[in-house]
Amino acid sequence: MISIERRRELKRESNARIRARDPEAWADRRRGYVSTYRGKNPERVKEQYRRQSLRRFGLTPDDYDQMLAEQGGVCAICCRPERSTNPQSGEPKRLAVDHCHKTGRVRGLLCAPCNKAIGAFDESEELLCRAITYLS
Repeated sequence: MISIERRRELKRESNARIRARDPEAWADRRRGYVSTYRGKNPERVKEQYRRQSLRRFGLTPDDYDQMLAEQGGVCAICCRPERSTNPQSGEPKRLAVDHCHKTGRVRGLLCAPCNKAIGAFDESEELLCRAITYLS
């Protein structure tokens, strides 16, 4: 009888041979597995994606939820909830994590229009002040 460890080793070797022989077929096979997994586990995939996205900012889902609660569930600038929706599900998107691109420090949660506006002004206080003066 073959041990589980030996069986895994043999499977890895077999997969390595297949991958070396026909990398494109291997990639197609892999895409099929991924697609099937995503189709069977949409909530789990969604949660994994959320965790990965937040990890870039050093946040956990609990950290995000706490920030959202502290902001009352609305954008830190316009005080409105997110208005953009996910085109596939139709659900409202989550507020974006706003951060300083120089220091990486998280500043707050913004709706898509406010986040884009901050980016359009290159996070420059001077440009924002000029825009305020222009609007006055």
